[in-house]
Amino acid sequence: MECLLIVPKTKSAFVNKLLSDGSLPSLDQLIVTILSFDDEEEGAEEFGTADVLLQNLDKLKKKNVLIVSGDLITDLTLEEMLKFHENENSVLTCLLTDSPLSGAIPGTNERPKKYRDFVMFSPETNQLLYLIDEDDFGDDEKFPASLFKSSPHIQTSAKYKDIHLYAIKRDALNSLKNSKLSFSSLKADFISNLIYGQFSKSKRRSLGFNEQQKYKCFAYFGNSNDCSFLAQCNNLGAYFEANKIIKKFLPKLCDNLDSKFLGKQTNQSQSESWIAENTQIGTKFQLKRSVISEGCIIGDNVKIDNCLILSDVKILDGANIKNSIILNNSQIGEQVNISMCIITPKQKIPKKAKINSSIICEEKEMNLNICE
Repeated sequence: MECLLIVPKTKSAFVNKLLSDGSLPSLDQLIVTILSFDDEEEGAEEFGTADVLLQNLDKLKKKNVLIVSGDLITDLTLEEMLKFHENENSVLTCLLTDSPLSGAIPGTNERPKKYRDFVMFSPETNQLLYLIDEDDFGDDEKFPASLFKSSPHIQTSAKYKDIHLYAIKRDALNSLKNSKLSFSSLKADFISNLIYGQFSKSKRRSLGFNEQQKYKCFAYFGNSNDCSFLAQCNNLGAYFEANKIIKKFLPKLCDNLDSKFLGKQTNQSQSESWIAENTQIGTKFQLKRSVISEGCIIGDNVKIDNCLILSDVKILDGANIKNSIILNNSQIGEQVNISMCIITPKQKIPKKAKINSSIICEEKEMNLNICE
């Protein structure tokens, strides 16, 4: 299978190294070609997926294109979705799920935001009639009358999430260059217009299609038969949970995993935890549903519960850390208590500090409750 991996130019060398130096499990069945866009040119911060696709349109040679967002982490089996896309002769097939991975966000007391999409579809055929992110939905939304004539029944829902995985006919992407409209965001600009074009001759004309050329878009609803988990890691809560859950699914995702990807084995149960092989752990160490990366040093009587510990972190004796993210090269002092926090790189947390629901970074003065 061929894969075009589009990355910012400033990250291209780093991604190339990851793919070639054994840092990742083998991708033998995938032919990966790295393409880049200049993220340092003026206005690059406004680049959307549609902009980047337009720049690389000539490199997309197949009849159908599978577009996968870089923040998607899943063990999804694509076979059934792609078969559905072909059987329905769909111009666009969008994967929707009602159970994306999510979780509480360390560093805040706020309840995690529920990211939602407003969706309209035919329950008989799964034809996709309307799709918009909650943040883009306005009070003046208008729907063409022909939309309501398209299906005997229309289901409207806000429980499904579009996780930015699309199967799309290559010819439809020509609209990115032929359309009278301007596209930057793939979902908000291009896909919303493509879906609308099912019911409007004038919209098809503005997209650069023959106005008599009718087509259909469909939703494919991911379920437990297709995958064990779906995480769109465009928010910290989902990223946090995905890091903790991925370990148990690695053997399913990759055959013949090198032992370094399976992690250090300890005497305690690690069914939902992972420790890098070169990390040192002390005595009476307690670990629950956490990930500890390379080069860490963990002292005696340390408790780590529901945490993500990145590389080269030192945690001294008696520390108790819950529901937190500790970033690279930080040092956690003896008998420190940390809960629902993010500790940014190279921080030093003093002995017996108690920190709750905080983000500790270089620019922020640390106001800590020290217990004598």
